[in-house]
Formats: sequence, structure tokens, C-alpha cells
Amino acid sequence: MFIPVVAIILVAAFVIKMGYDSTSSVSSKASKLIEIQIPKLRATGDIRHEMNARLINLYTYYATLEPSAITDNTQLEDDFYTNLQELETLGFPGYDAKALLSASGEFQSHQDAFHEEMSVGADRDWDQLRVHLANAEESAQKSDRILSEWSQNIRNMAGEGASSTLDNLSRLNQIAVTFSIVVIAIASFVMIMLYARFRDQDEIYWRAYHDHLTGLPNRRNLEEKLYNDLLNDSNSKKTILLIGLDRLALVTSTFGHLMADQLAVSVTAWIEECLNEEGAPDDSLYQFAPGVWLLLLDENQQTGTAASLAYALLD
Repeated sequence: MFIPVVAIILVAAFVIKMGYDSTSSVSSKASKLIEIQIPKLRATGDIRHEMNARLINLYTYYATLEPSAITDNTQLEDDFYTNLQELETLGFPGYDAKALLSASGEFQSHQDAFHEEMSVGADRDWDQLRVHLANAEESAQKSDRILSEWSQNIRNMAGEGASSTLDNLSRLNQIAVTFSIVVIAIASFVMIMLYARFRDQDEIYWRAYHDHLTGLPNRRNLEEKLYNDLLNDSNSKKTILLIGLDRLALVTSTFGHLMADQLAVSVTAWIEECLNEEGAPDDSLYQFAPGVWLLLLDENQQTGTAASLAYALLD
């Protein structure tokens, strides 16, 4: 899982480096662009990178459960404010720092709430974590829209520069789009891996509490149910019927395990049909052991129900 993530991050770093390198080839004829406009564009691009990187770190934390994934955000936050100050120094007209600071503050608030929920440990609420992630991504997108508007204003102020300078500005825009695509790819990959993990966990949980052959709840499932029932009501009473299949070992040794398995499945279906006809609860049958079924009834069942079920099964 981590190798593809690292590969995508390396691609993102390469894309960012291309963006920085492209500014070095700007035409010397456009000195005003070099001295003022391009630094503004670079600072704006840096801010966008820092916000995206913070979001990537948060997704990585979600995927790995490692809080160290967001420790780099402290440096990213410092760089964020440094680039804001650089824009202010360059005299960027239409510069609305409050809106961007508000979006950044919202992101930090959602990240803190996310970290607090993660710190709970095994009892963490995964649904609430996904809510915090969605809110954080929305804040990051809000800042991205602000930065996109700033970038457009910078390009408009560039005016009629040299064609080579305009080409480089276009290239910078393409690189920014490419980087956004890389961020989306990382987020999508992480979510796919998480979905696969949850799906596998559900399968493992089901196998732990059910018989793989008949699909019935197993002995472990039964023990936990009885334990929980006693916790909820220590005076609760149960009626238990054990149903054994005679000469199953003889069938196995004579006809083989496959035939014995088919017999167990058929007997399970027959018992379920019989219980249904007698009005027994759907969740009352358990696979207690190979060739042994257990019927669990509450005390509120009508008098004689257990006996009538026993006679029906024997008949």
C-alpha cells in the first residue's frame, strides 16, 4: 500500500520542482514580470502546495493510523504565513488575507477534531472521522478557489509581456493543474485501500462468528450472546436443545468428508424448515460443533414449545 503512495508523492514533488524550474527560463525582456509578478505567482503556488500537502498528510494519517503523518504540518503552516507576508510585501492588489486565513483556520480546526477522535483508540468513531475529513477537504478547496482567483489576477496584471514569459506562465498553470490531479489521485488511492481494508475486516469478522460450512452462528457467537444477555438481565432463563446427528463419523469414513459436508448442509436446511413450521425464532439455531446443532429459546416462549420442537425434530 505504501509503495504506490510514495510513488505518487514523488511524482507530485517532481511536478512542483518543474514548476519552480520553469520560472528560471523567463525572458530577460520582461524584467517587471521577473521582479514582481512571477514572485507573486510563485508565492501563491507555494501557499496552494502547502495547503494541499496538509490535506495529503491528513489522509495519510487516516490510512495509517499514525499521528506522525501530520507532524510535518507545523513547518507547512510556518511556510504558509511566510508566503502570505511575501505577497503583502510585493504589494499584491486585491489581496484578501482574511478569507484565506479563515479557510486555513477552519482546516486546522477540523484537523484538531480529527486528531482528537483518532486519539480515542479502538473506540474511535470512523463515521465521525470521515465527517472531519470531508470538512477539512472542503476548507482546503475553499482556499484553493481563493488562490486560483489570485493567480488569475496576477496573470491579468502581467499584461502584454514577452511571448516567452507568457508561455512560462501558461506552463506554470498546467503544472498547477497536474499537481491538483496528483492530489486527487492520492486521495482516491487512499480511499480505495481503506474500502478494501474495511471489506476484509467485515469478512474476517463474519468468519469468526459463523460456521463456514452451514453459515449458522457458531459456538463463539452463542457464548457472547449468552454473556451479553446475562449482563443485561441476570435473571434471564433459557431453554436449550442439543441436536446431534448420529453416525456422522461412519458416514465420513465410508463416503468421505465431501459427502459428510453435503449431509450437514442438507440437515441444516431440514432443521431450519422444521423450526420455521413450528414457529421457532429465526435466530435461535446455532452450529455448536461438527454434527451438533443447538437451539436456544427464551423463557417467554409458550409452555411446551421446546417439547413440541423436540418431538417434531425426532418425528
